[in-house]
Amino acid sequence: MNEAKFYAYHIVTKRKMNIGQIIHFNKNQHNTLYHFFFEKEQLNTSGEDGMKIINNHYKNEELHINNENAPVVMNYMDQTIRAIRETIVEMVRLQEYPNYPSRLSCLYAAKSYEDALKWKALFDSYNRKVLQIVKLRVIGNYFEGDGNLLPKEDGIPFSQKMEQAREYWKGNSKSELPELLINGKIEVVEIINDSSKMKI
Repeated sequence: MNEAKFYAYHIVTKRKMNIGQIIHFNKNQHNTLYHFFFEKEQLNTSGEDGMKIINNHYKNEELHINNENAPVVMNYMDQTIRAIRETIVEMVRLQEYPNYPSRLSCLYAAKSYEDALKWKALFDSYNRKVLQIVKLRVIGNYFEGDGNLLPKEDGIPFSQKMEQAREYWKGNSKSELPELLINGKIEVVEIINDSSKMKI
């Protein structure tokens, strides 16, 4: 895959972007997805993580978890299964599609403004605050995928999850809501929607 010059649209949810702002995504830069799944700790007030809670509360072949510890264990399990999914997807990418952008070192975008609006509607439905929709000029690579093809968050064997990851990396052919992974030199060229400037 050769570097190309193209335009894409990005939903901004954390920190506002500015026209002319340049982002470089390369193999050594991690994105929010990476930080959330691989660096975030889930601890109770005693500083115990999910595994320690389970080990400390499993006695006589029974597991008893109190109200404080239950959400810590559930959040830990959710984060861990997603980290496993992303690790498997990355492993398959490195082995079979090394030129595609990594899901852990890319900016998520949309090919068209219409697709960006679909993503905004989805984010709105989850009460995830959208700060802006921006247009980007990209000199780099992209991969268009269907998030519905990602390995499922279940207990099937890893070999089956690897097959699901292969299906994901084959690319998007018919998704209603494709995700565009982009890397390289990314420049903000236009702020299309800015929620802080909208009048109510």
